[in-house]
Amino acid sequence: MKNVSQTFHGRDVFALAAAHLAKGAKVSEAGRLIEDALRLSSGAPQRIGRRFWSGEVAHVDRFGNLITNLEAAEFLPLAVKGLALKVGLTEVGKLVGSYAEAAEGEVVLITGSSGNLEVALNQGSAARKLGVGLGSPVELEVW
Repeated sequence: MKNVSQTFHGRDVFALAAAHLAKGAKVSEAGRLIEDALRLSSGAPQRIGRRFWSGEVAHVDRFGNLITNLEAAEFLPLAVKGLALKVGLTEVGKLVGSYAEAAEGEVVLITGSSGNLEVALNQGSAARKLGVGLGSPVELEVW
């Protein structure tokens, strides 16, 4: 394809292909069949032990909360006696129901509005304090 920029594939490649398909072109006319495509990981948590799961920071919000890909509804019922989440060099074991339950400057776990476990710092940025960000690995232990 001619005049394709290095950084604007959404505009230069995908928009053009979408326009052709919207006009009724066959998918086979959009280009050659790719048989060696790479599949990215689903980002789903992986069980790595009897009481352990690995996941990742899926999003960092504007407050610096670390939103993981661990769905609270899936893991909290398993935590009969407790849980701990390792993120970076820090292990967080205190689960709160609201930010107000944490002392100022305390790093805690909370079920966020997305329904996923979040690492939060009351009155601060957990991302900055812990030195982690998007894609950082996390490890959950329940007991």
